[in-house]
Amino acid sequence: HTLTSRLTAADMFGGLDSPLDPQRLNCSLVTDVWCGQIADVEAAGGRFKLLYMAFHQHSPAVISGELINADTGQLLCRSLPLKGSVVGEPNNEAGYAYGIPPC
Repeated sequence: HTLTSRLTAADMFGGLDSPLDPQRLNCSLVTDVWCGQIADVEAAGGRFKLLYMAFHQHSPAVISGELINADTGQLLCRSLPLKGSVVGEPNNEAGYAYGIPPC
């Protein structure tokens, strides 16, 4: 199965209290450490430099995660899960993903 999401800067920046909160994009780093200052991104024409990327998944059957530039088709990042190797060992169960390293 393939899961595809198309995210814009506005989707990725802003406070994380609620994606439906109309004030989400008007956050302040003083009151919200997750604030992304979307106004700065908009002032730069919607462009920003991605410094860190990590996938998050709650499934033991993760195959990979890829970040692809929708405008160019360029693969920006591909991350493979770390898989366990010991039968019956918690957090290291053979064949199951126990972590996904950042790109």
